Amino acid sequence: MKQGMKRRNLDIRLITSLVLVSIFFIYSGVSEGAESFPAKEITLIVGWNPGSTSDRNARTMKPFFDKIAGRPLMIENIPGASSLVGWTAYLKKPPDGYTFVFTNWPVLYQQIVMGKAKYSLDKFYNLGGINDDPIVLLKRKEDTRWKNAAMFFEDCKKNPDQYKVSMTGPSSFQNLVAYYLMDNFGIKFRIVNSPGGANEANQMLAGGHVDICLTNAYSGYLIREVSTCLGLVANAKVPNMWPEATPISEQTGKKDLASLTVLRGFSTNSEVQKRYPDRVKFIEETLAKACTNPDFIQKLKESGEGDVSYWIPRTDFEKRLKTSLEIVDKYKQYLAGR
Repeated sequence: MKQGMKRRNLDIRLITSLVLVSIFFIYSGVSEGAESFPAKEITLIVGWNPGSTSDRNARTMKPFFDKIAGRPLMIENIPGASSLVGWTAYLKKPPDGYTFVFTNWPVLYQQIVMGKAKYSLDKFYNLGGINDDPIVLLKRKEDTRWKNAAMFFEDCKKNPDQYKVSMTGPSSFQNLVAYYLMDNFGIKFRIVNSPGGANEANQMLAGGHVDICLTNAYSGYLIREVSTCLGLVANAKVPNMWPEATPISEQTGKKDLASLTVLRGFSTNSEVQKRYPDRVKFIEETLAKACTNPDFIQKLKESGEGDVSYWIPRTDFEKRLKTSLEIVDKYKQYLAGR
């Protein structure tokens, strides 16, 4: 009987030991898995050419991301069709957390609304923003007809369809903002689209071919020497780029006027967030640390982008984005292809 009890005690100790060993390996495996990410390089896909604003933002941030992540961030440019090619290619990548993407808003959503994209909005999980570029109205410095946007709008009421306004287009967010302004102020002006992009719209104004240019603060800054800003279609000011600029909502007393900007940020496949939330959290936190590094901020100031380029946490980024997406929904009839 004593021998039987000894055997049972031995069996119990053996089973207990095996259970403890199993628990040890399970937890050590989880710990090891968490510590090993990233086990290889992480890739950021940018759907624009090298040298573009989006590419520049990504490459300025890269060395700070590298240092925090402990591995080099690989930047892959896949340009085409206003980044549609890059975003489509990104969503075909394995949803393992080793690839994320630079996103531009609201153009990404516009392509979905226009039926050009083969993906839906819920495929993207935002990580945060790096650029919030207000829409502005510019005039030539030598033009003394208007001191601000409010004066221009009053003139448009008296002279409908007389003044020409250049902007990226057709089917651009700037087009939609133009219709929004005409609706809200009961005015009409002539839209002059520049298929060649923002710089072509700038040159139309600089060359005296149009009266006004509706563009982004940073894009318009390229013609700062020959132009002045009549007003911002946003609440945020850009004191280094356009110190004379004030929000149109303040000029006109329309406090409920939407704050409209072009947003740039980082996103991941929403499937990655479901499968690997810890990996997504790691990338989001690494981006936040990199983009709030004082040396990174100084580099942006030196490049002249400090007014519009800075880290925007995910929750704040999505609040800002909401207003622009609502404008796309409201004026989608003006997007080509619909």
